[in-house]
Amino acid sequence: MSRKHLSLMIHLLVLVQKPPGQSPGQRFRLEQWAPHLSQRHDIRLDFAPFESTRLSKVLYQPGRRVEKGLLALRDTLRRAGVLWTARRYDGVVVYREAAMLGPAVYEHLLHAAGVPLFVDFDDAIWIPDLRGANGKFVYLRFAGKIASICRLSSGVVVGNEYLAAYARQHSAHVFVVPTSIDLQRYSLQPPPPNEPFTIVWSGSHSTLQHLECARAPIEAFGKRRYAVLRVIGNRAPDRPFANVDNVFIPWAAAGEAVNRTASYSAASPRA
Repeated sequence: MSRKHLSLMIHLLVLVQKPPGQSPGQRFRLEQWAPHLSQRHDIRLDFAPFESTRLSKVLYQPGRRVEKGLLALRDTLRRAGVLWTARRYDGVVVYREAAMLGPAVYEHLLHAAGVPLFVDFDDAIWIPDLRGANGKFVYLRFAGKIASICRLSSGVVVGNEYLAAYARQHSAHVFVVPTSIDLQRYSLQPPPPNEPFTIVWSGSHSTLQHLECARAPIEAFGKRRYAVLRVIGNRAPDRPFANVDNVFIPWAAAGEAVNRTASYSAASPRA
């Protein structure tokens, strides 16, 4: 690569929550597009995760609160390294928040240093979620800091209009970029002949609660026609859905795009 080409490339530091490949949100919004941005648009993304491998391993396990707290505090202090690293970049992209604990300290310091700052989020992260494995400890994340991060950022990128409505209260530079997939990897598949109607849900254990919101319509639909509910994630639902065949597939990156090898579980009783 020539010096001339290097001088034209935009180099961005991306502050993400987890090591690459672990978080669906950051994978679909940022990680999967990094090679395309580099090859086609001369934009290079360097990812800096907040969580250490140890914290990622225990964070969503029940209990172990002291260990989680100490690891999260350690990773929060370690995050200070980006304050010096960021000066070598053309800008910083913050996915959701720079640090898991505390107010928007690092975002304020980056802004004060004159580093162009952009924030991207795809959930209503300003609303504390007390239903996860860590309960009221979620308040230590200072969810209200999202408003401050929006105000400090040169641009706010969100996944839909609902999130944009919130962001526009705090920033004049809001852009809606829906979460999408790379069609070169996730190619359109014709429906297999003679197979039942299949409903697919993919997510982590922390979002299984949202699948429960669809329980009633899914079970009602199963009374009308033969259907399969295929759940892809790191944990199966706590109880099966009635009137449909329940299939659980442990998530794996290698089989995420196309997974047609799962066998059906025993059918749930149908009305």
